[in-house]
Amino acid sequence: LAVIFYGNKNQLPVNFKQLEDLKEVLTDFKLKKYDFHKEERMKLFKDFKAGKIDVVLKNSYGRTHEADIESFLELNKIPYLGSSPRTTLIGTSKLLAKQIFRLHGLPVIEDIFVDKIIWSDSKKIVLAKIKKLINYPCIIKDIGGTDSRGIYIARNEKECIKILSRAINEFQGMILEKYIT
Repeated sequence: LAVIFYGNKNQLPVNFKQLEDLKEVLTDFKLKKYDFHKEERMKLFKDFKAGKIDVVLKNSYGRTHEADIESFLELNKIPYLGSSPRTTLIGTSKLLAKQIFRLHGLPVIEDIFVDKIIWSDSKKIVLAKIKKLINYPCIIKDIGGTDSRGIYIARNEKECIKILSRAINEFQGMILEKYIT
């Protein structure tokens, strides 16, 4: 059983702890750890071709890393546990997930999408739309990832402007939603 690690450096201690936990639980399996950078990708591929690996377990988080791994595994016909790259991409994109939920008639909280271009070109329009559709307080969150980075509460327009002006440069886009207690 190959266990792939991939993600930010600050996630490594948790990844290593999870590997130790897996070793304790999966005692019938020989676990082989791979870091998913280029050299390790080729090592994983060679080990699979040599019959040293039967299946891959992904141990990575957030921000499209899973889709990278799944795409590599599928392209190389390496069996793995988990969802497809397409499903993962949708699941880790708050924007895409909400669009699909709406297409299928699922209830979705009212929201407004803002990216760097929209914010720089149309601040007044965005702020008017917030007041009309969702009002304050509102939740402001990064469109990507499965973690809780990039989630803020704006209690008024002044806080909203401050949060968006800072966050819009850090993330690809933001979703503003009605705050529900």
